[in-house]
Amino acid sequence: MFDIQQRNSTVWREVFGGITTFMAMSYIIFVQVAFLKGTGMEVGGIIFATCVASAVASIIMGLLANYPIGLAPGMGENNFFAFALAPGFAVWASQIDGFDMPGWKPALALVMLVGVVFLLLSYTGLRSYVINSMPVALRCGVAAGIGLLIATVGLSFGNLVTFSGPAPAAVSLADNPCAWLTLVGVLVILVLTGLRVPGAVLISITINTVLAMFVFGLISRPSGVVTHNVFEGVGTTISGGFEGFGGLWKFLSTTHVTQLIVFAVVLLFMDVFDTIGTLVGVADQAGLMVNG
Repeated sequence: MFDIQQRNSTVWREVFGGITTFMAMSYIIFVQVAFLKGTGMEVGGIIFATCVASAVASIIMGLLANYPIGLAPGMGENNFFAFALAPGFAVWASQIDGFDMPGWKPALALVMLVGVVFLLLSYTGLRSYVINSMPVALRCGVAAGIGLLIATVGLSFGNLVTFSGPAPAAVSLADNPCAWLTLVGVLVILVLTGLRVPGAVLISITINTVLAMFVFGLISRPSGVVTHNVFEGVGTTISGGFEGFGGLWKFLSTTHVTQLIVFAVVLLFMDVFDTIGTLVGVADQAGLMVNG
């Protein structure tokens, strides 16, 4: 079904690769919460939407497209949502008499609309036309840019770089176990990858987890199963997104029409080129590219 033998792979290698991919991309759950909860969205709704969207998209990619690629919400889009869309809509709502709506609701509605447009572009083949029309250098540039964004987030969460000032600044390594742990993890990945050891990323994650728990004391030892009711807030989040359509309609009748269109175009642009860059970069590394 998945052409495992034709691709010179094995079931065990695919399972191992799936576990590694999950471990490598599961950070998006916590990053999404860190970014989006500041907009007023329910944590349970954020976790539920992130997990369900990632699972459904990855399953469709495997069953229909037959590609070993995991899908999850984009890093650029969540930044844009949290720091541009939601705050912008909140300011607009405050300028309308008698209109009280959190900015994340119309922002979520706009994301839904842009998602429909993106789906139509993909279904009609226009997105494939855009990909084939792009020079190879531009495709690689987009992929590299997305990689730098994810690396920046990793450096920030790894306590190697701080963004508290007007420009990024390095953090001192003295009395900074989190930074040392980050460097150890990166070094392990580089060495194992250079030695062509299978599962380099998964091994690095395992080593870092053990070091963080038993050596550096950055995380406490588990005393039981951690549970979180991810269904709490799901209804509020879904209903809030549909309520946001009323907010969008309200903004269309004000002087914010131009800004609303700009937001939609920028979001669509990010969707199209983020996915192009990611797919091209991953497919090239995995040897899945056909005719460039």
